[in-house]
Amino acid sequence: MSNATTNDPIVLENANFIQSLINRIRTGESMENVKREFVEHFKDSEQEVVIRAEQELLDRGISEMEVNTFVELHGSLMNSAAPITHTLAPGHPIQILNDENIAIEKFIAQIEYDFQAGSIKRLLEKMTQLNQIRVHYMKKEGLIMPVLYRKGFTGPSTIMWDKDNEIKHEIKILTRDLKKFFAPDNIQHTDELLAFKLRIDKLFTQMRDMITREERVFFPVALKYLTQEDWLEIYRDMDEYGFAFLNKDQIPIWAAGDVWQRAQTKFFEKTFEPPADFVTNGMIDGKIKLPTGEITIRQLEAVLKLLPIDITFIDENDKIRFFVNEGKIFPRPRSVLGRDVMECHPPKLVPMIKQLLNDFRNKTRDHLEICKIVDGKPLCVDYVAVYDDRGRYIGTVEFVQNFENAISNFAHASEF
Repeated sequence: MSNATTNDPIVLENANFIQSLINRIRTGESMENVKREFVEHFKDSEQEVVIRAEQELLDRGISEMEVNTFVELHGSLMNSAAPITHTLAPGHPIQILNDENIAIEKFIAQIEYDFQAGSIKRLLEKMTQLNQIRVHYMKKEGLIMPVLYRKGFTGPSTIMWDKDNEIKHEIKILTRDLKKFFAPDNIQHTDELLAFKLRIDKLFTQMRDMITREERVFFPVALKYLTQEDWLEIYRDMDEYGFAFLNKDQIPIWAAGDVWQRAQTKFFEKTFEPPADFVTNGMIDGKIKLPTGEITIRQLEAVLKLLPIDITFIDENDKIRFFVNEGKIFPRPRSVLGRDVMECHPPKLVPMIKQLLNDFRNKTRDHLEICKIVDGKPLCVDYVAVYDDRGRYIGTVEFVQNFENAISNFAHASEF
């Protein structure tokens, strides 16, 4: 990915200014003094100006501590700025995300009320339901961030993805701890209750800060740099993720997206004919001939749809070329096709993925299996190198499988 900012003198000047503030904090100056200077410097600037300066700092390879510092500085600027409003058609992806944010605000306010009122049963139920926030964050991370990434803006992705993960992790841990604390056989102490109140307050402050960051920074930048076609594809793929704190029947149809989607469906139905080169490649009349038999394309498609497993193929250039998502374990939007696989993962995981694919190319290993519990489900992810009959690396296939039913069946199985 190329730098989006390096040659712009204004960007460099602003980046150097932010770096100087960070250096002053490191040498002991008060954060409050530096915040005031930061806000004064950028108070009349568009959010994009700040983001470009932050992007320049990220491209220079600043430390995680420094990233956290300018996140806090930027947060003080957002809180002092007037809210940004958008005039968007009903059903536009950003409008849907905005509507989800409104629903999130209402939901966490209800949790705060239940905690204060001592409605423990409702509190625990709502804390469990709060995990729906994953759906909101996954749409942002899986549909919008990769497009911004391609356009040179890694900053919003790097910072937001980390903060999203912090929030999701704390919801999981806090919900678990609250259930233990309010268990019938547990002796409850006032000081522990106060500690939970502080944790809830901190979590909801983080969530509200994220809403502010989305609405005043992330969404405006996305609206400026994503094209109409980008938004049409995002609209098409939103159903794959579902909706957070909203019922599907509450989601309005985006007229432009609906027309485009219908046109795309008709186009696909008309053009899905076996290509001419099928004959020369041993595929006659739409049949794929293999050493162990032959199968038509439509038969193969029908068979793949029956597999309770997600399969993704990444070619030798690290591009996602094909997937089957019948297991519905993780969302797979169609917009990932042709995308660099690095753009589809949190920035912190990218070095590990690069190393894995390089190991596959160099044949230092040809397989990696990761098994873990995700949302209470036992999942196994297999990465397997693919080589042709000459031993040349031609890609990687990822298999994702949920073993929940298999484990349950084995528990009740008898020997033949």
